[in-house]
Amino acid sequence: MGELKEKVDNKNIQIKSKKISLSETVQNRTSELNNIYSNIISYITNKSRYGSINVSNYNPLVIKPEGIIDNGAAMRNLAIIAFDIALLELALENNEVGNYYPKFLIHDSPKHNDMQIEMYKNIFDYLIMLENKYIENGRVFQYIITTLDISSSVEKQFKEYVRLTLDNSGDGGKLFGCDVEI
Repeated sequence: MGELKEKVDNKNIQIKSKKISLSETVQNRTSELNNIYSNIISYITNKSRYGSINVSNYNPLVIKPEGIIDNGAAMRNLAIIAFDIALLELALENNEVGNYYPKFLIHDSPKHNDMQIEMYKNIFDYLIMLENKYIENGRVFQYIITTLDISSSVEKQFKEYVRLTLDNSGDGGKLFGCDVEI
């Protein structure tokens, strides 16, 4: 009976140690995600806003320099796009689990005029920077977005960055060649 108790006690110590390690990893990743997200918001808004993620519910926020949350429609759209990009970048940056990360990210663009065009174009430029940063390590991904506007960086290297153009002239101009009902 004493031997069994000793084994159980040892296992409980191991479990406690693993829980502490996991908790530390989660805290580190949450902090890292918050930093990445804030940097993305700052980049896209030309340093006129910063981002913060509410860690209790992972709600991404866009914050004005005076500390007030910006709940404008454009900023809500930006928060979602930037949060997705931040998750992608966090996965690219951390490879403790091998090469498992999203190989592509898809966004349906905001409606025309829902976001300032310069911020919208900065999204493309940020993703180009991200691609260039990780491609050297063989960590490649594809960003798919439906859009009518592209940045000058993308336009200058159209053949390198644009793989498919779509139109609304029938099934041939659709991303998957058909309507996708979800």
